[in-house]
Amino acid sequence: MIVVSVVDPDAFCALYDRWASPLLAYIYRRVGNPEVAADLLAETFAMVFEKRAKFRDTGHPGSAWYKLATGQISRYYRRQKVELRAVERLGISFG
Repeated sequence: MIVVSVVDPDAFCALYDRWASPLLAYIYRRVGNPEVAADLLAETFAMVFEKRAKFRDTGHPGSAWYKLATGQISRYYRRQKVELRAVERLGISFG
């Protein structure tokens, strides 16, 4: 069992090593853009790192990671919609 420790950075590194690649693939399949996928992966791990003191091992670590990544993907698409509406209201066209 890997526990995210506030005082042991190696524990967090072990989580990153285990989950970064499958999460990146998961995110990429949903956004279709490698740069956006990498950014969302970074945001997911940054959020986990910030809240590592609250981490509790529930026995289902995989589902938690995918839930966190899905939340980042949802926020990304909400931001995209807001930005698109703002551009449309301003009458800006691209191309």
